[in-house]
Order: sequence, then structure tokens, then C-alpha cells
Amino acid sequence: MIKLFASLLTKELHGDHRAELAHHLLKGVGEIEAVVSNLLLFIRPQKPALKAMDLREPLAEVLSFVKRFVAENGVRLETSISAEPLPVRGDAELLKQVFYNLVLNAVEAMPEGGTLRVGTGRRSSRLKGEVAEVTIADSGCGIPSDKLQEVFKPFYTTKDKGTGLGLTIAHRIVEVHGGLIEVESEEGNGTTFRISLPLLRASETTTFEEVR
Repeated sequence: MIKLFASLLTKELHGDHRAELAHHLLKGVGEIEAVVSNLLLFIRPQKPALKAMDLREPLAEVLSFVKRFVAENGVRLETSISAEPLPVRGDAELLKQVFYNLVLNAVEAMPEGGTLRVGTGRRSSRLKGEVAEVTIADSGCGIPSDKLQEVFKPFYTTKDKGTGLGLTIAHRIVEVHGGLIEVESEEGNGTTFRISLPLLRASETTTFEEVR
């Protein structure tokens, strides 16, 4: 209700100097929603409702949703999205939470602005076979090598605000999808997260085509 009111107020005050205040209110409500959503997912993990889907679709929705937020923080968004579909079995809503958490984490790692690179593709994995891959990379401060193993632990954070649950939840969701989330970082040179999910086999392609 508060978010709806703030959104309507922002539109009503368009062109008025008070519109900026309404926009900050809307942004604050969005941040509160993200915190509450992460807390609920941590306390009561959802069982994924898996179905055949194109992994590019939930990613595209998240990028559209955060586009303004990214720009307002002085971050340039660069995308490299594969032209061919990436058929996987997944829960679109939970995967959107993964992508949102990673994008938010990346933007917060660049308080002075920078570049956010998001890409998709396919690759062969020794353990998972052929997988669909999403990469989310920032040009921020990076993570010290001795802290890389800590980032997925509950409540671990180096930020002044936040719950320290975003990456924990992302890791948990990817795991229940039978996937893998990896992080590479160098202090002072940014961080890259890679999410890999098993691609549907050829025998499952018909099911995927039916739900498109």
C-alpha cells in the first residue's frame, strides 16, 4: 500500500520539486521490501515450482526493473545476452530473486559508480554437462582473497547496511535448482558471479517449446 501511494505521488508531482522526495520515498520502500523478502526466504525457504523456461526471461525482467536504480547510482549497465534460448527447468520467481540480489550487491560495491556487466551463454561443465550460464560482474572494490569463502555465509557482510543474507539466499536457490554459483574477485579490480544451471536435454526440448 505504501509503495502504491508513493508511486502515485511521484506521478502526481511530476515536474514539481517535491517529486524528488516522493521518489526517495519510493526507493526506500523498495529497499525495505528487498530486506523483508530476503528475511522471509531465509526463515521459510520456498520449495521451487520447477518448469521448463528460458533463463533469459527472468533475467530480462530484473534488468528492466533495476535499470533506473542502476543509472541513479552512477553505474553503466552493459549486457551481452545470447540470441539463442537457454532452456532450463526452474522457478522464475526464485531465479529473479537471485539475479536481483546479485545486481543489488554489485551496485552497492560501486559507491563511486562504475560498470555492471551482465551476460548469458552456454558452456560445457565436467560435472553438470552442458549448462546455461549467467555472469554478473562489477568494477567495484573487489573482495579480499581470504574473505571469498565467507561471502555465502549467513549474515556475512562488509557493508554498513543490509542483512548479509542476499548471497546466502542466492546460493541456496541456485543449489535447489541443481546449479552452481561461483565467485571470482580481486581486491581493487571488481567481482564476478557466475550462475550455472543444467540445460534441458534434447528429449526435453519439446516440453520447453510448448511452454514458450
